Amino acid sequence: MYLVLKQFNILFIIILITGCELFSTRNTSVVTESDVRLASVGNLDLYLSTIEPMINANNSKDSLTQLNEFIESWLKKSVLLNEAQIKLPEDVDLEKLVKDYRSSLLVYNYRQYLVNSKLDTLVIPEQLLEYYKNHKSQYLLEDPIFRVQLAVIPDKTKGIDQFFRNWKKGNNERIKGFLNIHSSLFLLNDSIWYSNQKLLSFLPTNLLKEIEISKKTNIQRHHNSDEFFIKILEVKTKNEIAPFETVRDKIKKVIIHKRKIKLIENIEQKLYDEYIESKRIRVFSAENF
Repeated sequence: MYLVLKQFNILFIIILITGCELFSTRNTSVVTESDVRLASVGNLDLYLSTIEPMINANNSKDSLTQLNEFIESWLKKSVLLNEAQIKLPEDVDLEKLVKDYRSSLLVYNYRQYLVNSKLDTLVIPEQLLEYYKNHKSQYLLEDPIFRVQLAVIPDKTKGIDQFFRNWKKGNNERIKGFLNIHSSLFLLNDSIWYSNQKLLSFLPTNLLKEIEISKKTNIQRHHNSDEFFIKILEVKTKNEIAPFETVRDKIKKVIIHKRKIKLIENIEQKLYDEYIESKRIRVFSAENF
């Protein structure tokens, strides 16, 4: 654990050192007589000419605020930098660490360039379904989910009894026509899955008990001046395989991620082979070592 923390601290210091260009000092350059020293930490100095181009304000008050913010930021970074120079172990090869860090950044950004320019992100429905069929056991529900239909109608609405008969029969055309006129809230899309929490969020507190929505059922409840109609079409319990519709987006991300890895591996191998073929790679014998 200590080693991990030590390595993290060193990496942080490298980032600090490489990022200090914005708040650079004037110690290594010629300072004009007219320049103004604003702050110092140890052997580090901050001059007005360093940060003056960064000040962009509409009035002198804003300029002073920005100036003070830059100075405070520079001081905080410089305190850490000064402590790092004093207390880092002498055997830490900062030049090598900076070089390694730069190399890692270059490789990372080049890989990102390859992904952005060459990765095929189109995933057709057949590919999603195939992946789901082959890996569905990986997608188990952590909580129950439900397919439902729900409607809220004022209890004095004319024709509500006939509506309920159509509701129980599943006459969706008549149901939708009636609800478009009389209901302020209804859910009729029977392909959408809702969590228990989401379903209850549509309803007044304690209108339904969990046991009532744990199975397929058709429920009517009165609350204040409204009638609530809730039809539980299907229930999937915890640890059941999640329906395809609920994991489609996750599967798409997995497929694209796998393509990304394969793309990078293939390009890197192709480049490696090209370099060998063109004799831009040479391996020297280690027999003499």
